[in-house]
Amino acid sequence: MTLTIRDLFEKVNKQFQEQLALKAGEGGISNLVSWFHIIEGCEIASFLEGGEIVVITGIALHENHESLLCVLQQCVNKGASGCIVNLGPYIETLDTYVLNFCEENCFPLFTAPWSMSMSKVARIIALEITHNMERRNELVSAFRNAIFFPSQQELYVPVLERYDYETDWHYCICMLVLTTPDDALPITKELLRKLRARLDNRLAFLAPEAAILRTHSDLLICFANRSEDSIEAVMQQLCENAISNMKKQIRIYIGIGRNTKSVRCIHKTYRIALQAARLQQRMDKPYDVLSYRKMGISRLFLSMSDTEIMKEYYDSMLKPLITYDALNATDYTEFLQTYFDEGCHVQQVADKLFLHRNSIGYKLHKIEEILMCDLNDFETKVSLMLALKLRYLL
Repeated sequence: MTLTIRDLFEKVNKQFQEQLALKAGEGGISNLVSWFHIIEGCEIASFLEGGEIVVITGIALHENHESLLCVLQQCVNKGASGCIVNLGPYIETLDTYVLNFCEENCFPLFTAPWSMSMSKVARIIALEITHNMERRNELVSAFRNAIFFPSQQELYVPVLERYDYETDWHYCICMLVLTTPDDALPITKELLRKLRARLDNRLAFLAPEAAILRTHSDLLICFANRSEDSIEAVMQQLCENAISNMKKQIRIYIGIGRNTKSVRCIHKTYRIALQAARLQQRMDKPYDVLSYRKMGISRLFLSMSDTEIMKEYYDSMLKPLITYDALNATDYTEFLQTYFDEGCHVQQVADKLFLHRNSIGYKLHKIEEILMCDLNDFETKVSLMLALKLRYLL
C-alpha cells in the first residue's frame, strides 16, 4: 500500500548501469513518497506539499546565486521525503555542511552523475508512483465494497486476490471516530489530510498491508492476516507516536472489531468497531483503544439488534434513579457505578470519593429506597450492573 524512498532507489538502479549513490540521510530511507518535483530554487521549493522526492540539477542555483543548503532546508521544512542531486557543471561536489544537514534531519540525499538521463529517472519514478496510487485506490475501493456491499463479492474478491490478499485470511477493522475539542467545529479537510498522512507513514512500518478508508468525517483502518494482539499493539503505537501531538487539534475515539473468518464477513467487524468507538465517545475516552475482545459482558449487547428491548430493560432498572438525580441535582447513578467499579467495597469507594464510610452507607440506603431494592441481593446487583453497562450502548 506504500511506496518508499528505498523502493524507488532500488527500482532506478536496476534500470541504469550508472547508479544513484546515497550520500547522507540514510535514517529516512523508508520515508513515503507521494510524488516527485524538479526544484531549482528556494521559491519553487515553497510550493511543495510534503512527501515528494526532489530532483535538483543546480542550473537556477548557479544563475540566482542561491545555495543548495537553502533549497534543502526549504524541502525539509515543507516535508519532502528525499532528494536527488545531479552532479555536474552546476553542482560539482557536495559540501560537508550539506551532508551533515541531511544526516541530522534523516533526509535522504542521493547523487546522480551528469551522464545519467534525469528525464528517464523521472519517468521511472512517475510510473512507480502512478502504479502505487492505482493499487492503493483499487484496494481501498475493494475494501469499501466488502464492508458496505458484502453480498456483491464480484466487486471486491477479484481485486483483493489480484493484489495477493487471500479471501480466507482474517480481517479486522479499527474505527477512528473524529471530533474537534469544540464539538461545534467540523473536522477540516487539511486536518484530516494531516492525520491520514501521519497514519500512513507509521503504518508503512507497523502494518504495511493495512488500508485506510474515509467514511464521512471518520477514518477506518482495515488490517489483513494479523493477530488481534498485533493489531492492538499497532494501534497503541499509533496513539503514542503518530497522533499524540495532535490532541489539541482533534479528539480520536478508537474501537477495534473482531477478527473475521474471511473477507466476506468484514462488514461484521466494521459494525462492531464502530460501536466500540462510539462507546468510547460516550464515555469521553479519546485515544484510549477499546477492542471487542476486552469489552467483557458488553459484547453480548453488541450482538443484539433489537435496541428497544435493551432500552426497556435499562428504563425498568434505572429510570427512577436517573429521574431522581435530574429533579434533585444528585449523582446517585454515578455513585452506584463507582460502587460497582470498586467491587462493592465500602472503604475503597470512600477512599476514591473522599467520603466517610457513614456517607457511603447513607447513599446506598437512599438508592435502595429510590429503586425499592436490596443491594445485598446478588441478583439485584447483577441486574443493576447490566443496566449500567447499557447506559453507554443505547
